[in-house]
Amino acid sequence: MQEIELSIISLRSQEVRRRQMVAQMEAFQLPWSLFDARTSENPPIPYSEVEAALDWRGPLTPGEIGCFASHYACLSEFVEKQTARYRIVIEDDHLPEGMKVAHRLWD
Repeated sequence: MQEIELSIISLRSQEVRRRQMVAQMEAFQLPWSLFDARTSENPPIPYSEVEAALDWRGPLTPGEIGCFASHYACLSEFVEKQTARYRIVIEDDHLPEGMKVAHRLWD
């Protein structure tokens, strides 16, 4: 089992961004993979619009639900497959910041 792995959440439809990301990651030493972002509640997520209205600023937008579903699915896969002790999850639009954190943890 690996110590740390990196999962990068990215929309499959964003081909240019994905190619740029792959080019940036080629020099990175940490095991990494792309994780296809979700655009809906697939898989089902533990979300209640009623509870969100009580605990938050109101119901989540479809984009926020997709974002949450992506992170939830990525972490569910991590728990299920147990391919590493730790998984760093970042989104492709935050790659530079995520890479700084990953480098510090890896070194």
